[in-house]
Amino acid sequence: MLNQVYYNSKNLVENVQQISKNNPNSLICAMVKANAYGIGTAFAVKTLSPYVHFFGVATQKEAEKVEKFTSKKVLIVGPLERTNKINTRFSYACHCVEDVEFLASLNKKINIHIKINSGMNRYGYSNKQEFLKALTIIQNSKLSFEGVFTHFATDDDFVEEQMNIFKKYLT
Repeated sequence: MLNQVYYNSKNLVENVQQISKNNPNSLICAMVKANAYGIGTAFAVKTLSPYVHFFGVATQKEAEKVEKFTSKKVLIVGPLERTNKINTRFSYACHCVEDVEFLASLNKKINIHIKINSGMNRYGYSNKQEFLKALTIIQNSKLSFEGVFTHFATDDDFVEEQMNIFKKYLT
């Protein structure tokens, strides 16, 4: 017997609309990495495209797949793959000063987001001085700074601690 999984696009859209309603001044990035966490990239992107501002993926290969289904921006949040040709259609997450230096050295308008390590300890800036150094490099280059983000590990009390760490970078 084959297993079948059914997804309710109405519920998916309602979830995004609720997030948007509760955060009216925020841009919504739908994470669709890893085949949209198993529900299917094409399904998720086509369903959510009218309701989000951009999409997030882990790799450039995933970004190339997503762009087949939408005209929205795509942010690559995984580690910068310096062996791939940097594609100016995508936005790239920078996890360290070396990422920013590398992209700045290409002397192109490349959209970037800065990732803050707020407690997961996998990727991101853990030092505010390094973060400020990256911002200086960005200001003196062709890079386009689009945003800053973090990754919340859980929905328990640790989120408050992570939010406090994240906020230190925003002031």
